[in-house]
Amino acid sequence: SIDIALDLLFRDNFASLRNAILPGEMDKIEFARTLFQSILITDIATPDRVKLGIERFKASQDSQDPDVGLCPLASHISDLFDGVGLDESVKDEHPDEFVVTSSGLKRCVRNEHLMLLSDVSHLCQSWENFIKWNFRLFKELMDCHRKKLCDNPRETWVQGQIAFFDKYIIPLAERSHTFFPDEFGDAIITNAMNNLKLWTMFGIQATNIMALGVRNDEREEAVLMELYGLGSDYLARKGQK
Repeated sequence: SIDIALDLLFRDNFASLRNAILPGEMDKIEFARTLFQSILITDIATPDRVKLGIERFKASQDSQDPDVGLCPLASHISDLFDGVGLDESVKDEHPDEFVVTSSGLKRCVRNEHLMLLSDVSHLCQSWENFIKWNFRLFKELMDCHRKKLCDNPRETWVQGQIAFFDKYIIPLAERSHTFFPDEFGDAIITNAMNNLKLWTMFGIQATNIMALGVRNDEREEAVLMELYGLGSDYLARKGQK
């Protein structure tokens, strides 16, 4: 995806945009660094990459000089240079830009967590937004299953969402709190925990509604109204007590 994006950016018809955001060498270095940091971290299917991201977060909270091995770009420097039209000489011309520092690590970790949270933000929002995108993902995977591209998602859907909340989403929300004002940081944690609670209560029922809707080719709006009702009805009853 990085290669495709950069190939498009460096086409002639985007020259004005490119010149506006990348007027000089330092701009190209910063742009490429931020781009690679932000995109590479979203590969959450690779356990080692996720583990290193968490280690970088922990190191960023420490005042000591970071381990150079934590740099996410170390093995991608050549790609970084090629992507924005630089060559190896920039390391000699701007050596300070390629040193792993405490402040640089903090910026990197901030960028990574903003991207990670953006990537799964619906899980940290309202029940309605969470369940809408959950259903759309379910539909997409069911379509892949019909084409024999993956296993039936329904078999592991309920427990899979619970595990994802427990092991990934809530820890991510808690780490991300560091980068936001308290009110917003508290909200993403609270929303994630509320969605986990509602899914634990209604996940089986929600998955049955989704599966039936896909099987019968029901209108999305009709299926969503049923799914929204699971959470809103419970919250309404709770508010009356």
